Amino acid sequence: MPTYLKDYHCKIHATTSIVNFLCRYPISQYMSYDILSPKHKSFSLAVATTVVPSNYKEAIVHPCCREAIHSELEALKQNQTGCIIKLPAGKKSIGCKWVFRMKLHPDSTVERYKARLVAKGFTQIEGVDFIDKFSPVVHMTTLRIVLALAAAKQWHIK
Repeated sequence: MPTYLKDYHCKIHATTSIVNFLCRYPISQYMSYDILSPKHKSFSLAVATTVVPSNYKEAIVHPCCREAIHSELEALKQNQTGCIIKLPAGKKSIGCKWVFRMKLHPDSTVERYKARLVAKGFTQIEGVDFIDKFSPVVHMTTLRIVLALAAAKQWHIK
């Protein structure tokens, strides 16, 4: 086992009073990696030890995260998801945040890093920043009600 993984195990061989004094809830008494297969064990430890950046400042240091940011910006540009315009007078813009994830292969090696730019829509105030709500997703309950009404009224659905 690599030395950097030894920090995640609490294996103290001592009497109960010393264990309780040193470590209030020793995880080694409740959990063990011994029964896992070698592949599953390496996957579990890789997931626990790999650090995913939580903000832009941490991510820009790593070349793999910089590449993920670049590919996300290229995808936004290619799909024409948005465009840069001047803000109307008296209006404020919505902030955004980078969200980073890591995709793993089944053997616990890193497949790729993902970066997503998400809008902070929760900062908007109804009546000030927006008037109407719009949701392009149809809920299954709504669809079932419409289909039930159509069947009961013998409507034609297109």
